[in-house]
Amino acid sequence: MCKHVWLVAFSAMVFLPGAALGQAGPKPPMEVPTTGAAFDKIIAALKPQAEAFAKAGDDKGPTLSQVIKRVQYSPKSAQPLSNALTARLGDPLAEMYVAYQLLQPLTRASNETIQPVKPVLLRLLGQRCRHKTMPRWPKGTLTTLNPPADLPPDKLMGEMQRIQKIRDQKLTAERPVAKHNRMVRQLERTIKNLLAMLGDNPADEALLQRLGQEYQHKLITYEDTLAAIKAEAGRMKQARAKKLYKQIKHMAFQAGAIRQHYTDPTAPNYSITGNSGFHARQTYFAVSALTVVNLLATPAKEPAVPIPDVKKYEKQQKRARQRRH
Repeated sequence: MCKHVWLVAFSAMVFLPGAALGQAGPKPPMEVPTTGAAFDKIIAALKPQAEAFAKAGDDKGPTLSQVIKRVQYSPKSAQPLSNALTARLGDPLAEMYVAYQLLQPLTRASNETIQPVKPVLLRLLGQRCRHKTMPRWPKGTLTTLNPPADLPPDKLMGEMQRIQKIRDQKLTAERPVAKHNRMVRQLERTIKNLLAMLGDNPADEALLQRLGQEYQHKLITYEDTLAAIKAEAGRMKQARAKKLYKQIKHMAFQAGAIRQHYTDPTAPNYSITGNSGFHARQTYFAVSALTVVNLLATPAKEPAVPIPDVKKYEKQQKRARQRRH
């Protein structure tokens, strides 16, 4: 009897409607803003988050807002979106935060929607996406942070409160720099991906110009630029692929098989005794660039380029150093 009752109860559970089992109902429809008023509403919802982000005092980068997750764009969204991307909130960091959020649905849109927004994308890349350097501190401040090794313990204890206060002030001034750079890199990476998706001459020129600057100033963000181009390589037509192939190959040959330090402006190296900076990574620009060049070679109908054997090169350099010593 008990077994029969259990089976009946189990059968009832199996055939209960989804709602009775706690399953979620249909997802709410995506919001498709096509007017200035609709974007004003989105910005109003993002504004408190943007201001809180800008005033947080930490060094964290942005995350995707819940406000934007149910938003998608159509071609009719392009013009009001362009206007919304230039919204002024009184704080550059908050404005970049809003621009970053507003651009996320654009990465899922068609070129027909992205194209009208291109002038604003180019301005954001050129004017807003600029990494900052860490502040340099006066000699007197650095001297205070490094008390003499032979300072008597009683005097050192008396100095520690003063030293700690300066360290706190120093960190308070340096964290916003790292936060700014993390915000810039996220915004910059999004714009690079959108420009690569567009694939017209002004967009490609902007990407190549930024890649050249990153190589010249030894910024590891060149990896983001190459990644954006690499993602579109398989869909490129011959003329476009050939142009990128030639120019990136030229940069790679200029760099040569030399491993150099490339600074990561989003990886702070805080110091409690001296000026802070950013971590750097030793890498071969030419290897990364030629890897993309060889992906472009197929649509460009150009020959693949041999990638330098960096291990062999490093062994040669090591033997040369040993001979000198």
